[in-house]
Amino acid sequence: MSKRTLFTITLAIFLGTGLNLNAQDNVAKLNLGGLVFRRIELGYERVLTDKQSAALSFGYTLPIRIPGLNSAVTILSVMEPAEISSSMSGIRATGEYRFYLNADQKKRAPRGLYLGPYLYMTNYHVDGRASLSDYYISAEGNMFTFGGGAQIGVQWLIADRVSIDFTILGLGLAQTRIKGEFRSSATSPDYNALVEDISAFWENLSVIGGNDKLELEAYDNGIFAGYTTFAPGFRAVLSIGVAF
Repeated sequence: MSKRTLFTITLAIFLGTGLNLNAQDNVAKLNLGGLVFRRIELGYERVLTDKQSAALSFGYTLPIRIPGLNSAVTILSVMEPAEISSSMSGIRATGEYRFYLNADQKKRAPRGLYLGPYLYMTNYHVDGRASLSDYYISAEGNMFTFGGGAQIGVQWLIADRVSIDFTILGLGLAQTRIKGEFRSSATSPDYNALVEDISAFWENLSVIGGNDKLELEAYDNGIFAGYTTFAPGFRAVLSIGVAF
């Protein structure tokens, strides 16, 4: 092989590599909004064509107190003092497909305005306990959500390296399933009667338009509950990342 041929091959490989690097076909991201809720969420976007890309993100929510529980317990504590503990943690995964709407042909994905569908799932574990003077009440369960929709957003690349990705608005529909057990060391409640009362109340709600599914089952010292609902949802995400 001549020196000229070797030089030509080497130059071609170098230029090809350089073009690939300059294309910035990959973006690694950190969801800044998730940090507010103690959720560490990392994402990755891969450019597929000049106008399209696919993205995945995975997050873990560090244990936090169940929102709203302290206020409810404060009201109950007026009747009887209680020591309260609660925790909620879980995972989240999101998949997206993006269509970039750049009018300028020189601007290719992953920069500019985009539209596209998304799917997501969350799985949270929750537990709480209230210790009163001579008995306790506890709850433990899981909340699983699966949904999807369509979104609009914009992504900037600063110096072809730093990514700022703002999903302005995503609208969709999700199904949430909640299953849990409620226990108490108190011996006075009639759990079977309580289940009947709750079921009757729920049937009255169904008559006026409620379609959510509720399952209840009483046992010796507590109640098992299952709840399924469909509801609209929305998302807005701000992420910062590195393109490479």
